[in-house]
Amino acid sequence: MQAIQDWHSQGRWLAGGTITTPAVDTTFKKDAEDKYQVAVQAVQEPLSYFRADGTLARAEPNVANTGNLLILSFSDDSWKLHDVGSIVG
Repeated sequence: MQAIQDWHSQGRWLAGGTITTPAVDTTFKKDAEDKYQVAVQAVQEPLSYFRADGTLARAEPNVANTGNLLILSFSDDSWKLHDVGSIVG
């Protein structure tokens, strides 16, 4: 978070970095602890860092798709995230 705040000071800015989730999958079956497992594919666009004069300071390379397993529970009309782990092929 601090890096984002720093790059949005003194006229600098960031562009890109949008995260999309093209695939989300779950069985909606609770485990023994009343939690759900949700598999999520996340894709992030490259992020570019610009100086105050508009020149490009640096651009992040394309990041590979990531697979994550979220452990969630639902109570009191809201979802709670308990854990996130990487899905490795």
